[in-house]
Amino acid sequence: GAAGCKACKESKGHPCIKHVKTDRQTLEALMLTDPHPVLPVLLRAKKLVKFYGTYLAGGQGGYGRFIRPDGRIHATFKVGFADTGRHSCEDPNLQNPPRDPPLPEYKDALRQIFVAPQGHAMMTADWAAVEVWMLGYQTQDPKLLNLLQTGTDIHTFVARELGRLGISQFFPDVDPELDDYEWQKAHGELRRRAKTFTFGISYGLTADGAADRLGCATAEGELLIDAYKTKVFPSLEEYFAWVENEVLTKGYLVNMFGRRRSFPQVPVLQLLNYQRDIQDLLRVAVNFPIQSAAHDLHQAAHNQTEACPAIIARARPVLEVHDSLSFEAVDKGQDYLVQ
Repeated sequence: GAAGCKACKESKGHPCIKHVKTDRQTLEALMLTDPHPVLPVLLRAKKLVKFYGTYLAGGQGGYGRFIRPDGRIHATFKVGFADTGRHSCEDPNLQNPPRDPPLPEYKDALRQIFVAPQGHAMMTADWAAVEVWMLGYQTQDPKLLNLLQTGTDIHTFVARELGRLGISQFFPDVDPELDDYEWQKAHGELRRRAKTFTFGISYGLTADGAADRLGCATAEGELLIDAYKTKVFPSLEEYFAWVENEVLTKGYLVNMFGRRRSFPQVPVLQLLNYQRDIQDLLRVAVNFPIQSAAHDLHQAAHNQTEACPAIIARARPVLEVHDSLSFEAVDKGQDYLVQ
């Protein structure tokens, strides 16, 4: 690419900014346009070096330098830095060990460092669909709340409802005679699409985003989003309108637990009439009351857990990952741990 580049020639043998790049995206793009045997080697080397430096090395970022004399890692959890209240973790970050290390033979190597002391077992408890629950409480949509409280599978319901509306080939109306359990077993892919859709709506999913996720046309994605907000769960449209009004008139949102997030850039964006930036900001805002409330609920449960002597005598919380708690629990069998 640099051979025919005017900027490279004018810089007297030194590559221009465009052609000096060696980041992963640039090399992968080069693989498509100008394949060369060295490129896969470089990409693999970059992945290995990043993996080693991030997780293994004794230098900045690696787990090795944080092992204390007791043989354990004591990470630092930061509270109050994220707008949603979620905890972050550093020195080192234990909340996201990689799922796909660059060498297959080390697939579970990092996860194997999370071990319990003798006589204990690792136990993790997390919330099931906590953000969907928060969406239900925030919107007070009677249909959504009833589904949650009766234990109905939300994603199966959504897939079947969209199918009954007959508005998209990606949600066909199939096997209406089956009960939800049998239907879910027969049409797992349709349920998966609905799950992607449900969580996407909570994050301000756009018609383009829906089209990208489902592989459909943008117009069809827009039709599905509109149906979801006006027919499947009718109160959602009011919720989206409430978020927009609060952000654009007050410049802040408050979740159901009183946590507040300000959007100080709103007056400037309105003054400059930057509509695209305003829409991007509203997509962020839509999720704040839901995700922040989910974490506030989680934090309240965490505090009550640590304040309960009966629990702490049997299980000590050692790791928090957004909507889950991991414990080192006295290992007296699965029934004991469940209790």
